[in-house]
Amino acid sequence: INTNDSAYVSWSVASVSTNESTNAITLTVNRTGTTFNDVSVAFATTNVTALAASDYYGTNGTLTLTNGQTSASIALRLINDDLQESTETLQVRLSSVSDGIITNGTNTITITDDDVSTLAFATNAITTGESNVTLTVIVERSGATNTAVAVNYTTTNVTATAGSDFTATSGTLSFVPGVVSNSFAVDVLHDLSLETNETFQLRLSSATNSTLALGTNTVTITDNDAATVAFLHGSTNVAEGVGTMGITVVRSGATNTAVSVRFYSTNGTAGATDYFTTNGILSFAANEVSKSFDLRVIDDAVAENAETVFLRLVSPTNATISGFGTNIVTINTNDSAYVSWSVASVS
Repeated sequence: INTNDSAYVSWSVASVSTNESTNAITLTVNRTGTTFNDVSVAFATTNVTALAASDYYGTNGTLTLTNGQTSASIALRLINDDLQESTETLQVRLSSVSDGIITNGTNTITITDDDVSTLAFATNAITTGESNVTLTVIVERSGATNTAVAVNYTTTNVTATAGSDFTATSGTLSFVPGVVSNSFAVDVLHDLSLETNETFQLRLSSATNSTLALGTNTVTITDNDAATVAFLHGSTNVAEGVGTMGITVVRSGATNTAVSVRFYSTNGTAGATDYFTTNGILSFAANEVSKSFDLRVIDDAVAENAETVFLRLVSPTNATISGFGTNIVTINTNDSAYVSWSVASVS
């Protein structure tokens, strides 16, 4: 008499997902159909993207389900490494069944990584003056910190230029296990050019055993080279017999550009009989730091007190007025009245 009752063996599930930090997982084989006999089935692990001895311990053997037994299990041990990896898989396959039929003979195991770390700049923007400053640029690690990671950094021009506005730099930052912050230095250079604000970028690339989040940091350099113009002196004393005297205006700060400023005279206590009014524009070419104009004083024959005239600077172009914007000129008379007896003695 031939039986028509078969034993069927299969994995209890077709797939399992687990984290690599799990020490071991249990995989179960079920038997359905007849249970009135002994059934044995071979099992073995096989690589897909996960590798035996690196991601899991390979195993193989034979499961025997005795008369009346409906399930049996094996343990699959996983290896928790310190590498940041993508999700990996392996398979455990059933084969060579005795006195039974295999139905679901493949179990796919998916191992998710627990070593994910992320590297990023601490900020996406830095603003600094150009006065020979050294910037400390911070890179932070988040996520897993149990691994050694590294990342390359470099500077790149935008409107600022390496060599004149900042010192180009590049290198590699390395994080040992447990370290969550590291930094590198960038030098900002001081020039004497009148400029608009300029920018350059710091960039991260080629992360090892990690991923990049915020990989660009823009540095803005604010200029401190504004040109200023002013009278050399805030007050001047002159005798009315001097005739013509030179009045000096100086430029400081940035000298690489052309600047100009208007000047004019206005009465204090002196008037039209004491000096010739004057006005005009002083133009400084690039690298010129001093210009002058003339003030003509009238030598009258009137005995009078010292008198004043105001010289003023206004309407600068490509510069600002800083310091002496007014020069007070005091004109001292050289005309005195003398009284005396007509003779020194009378007889």
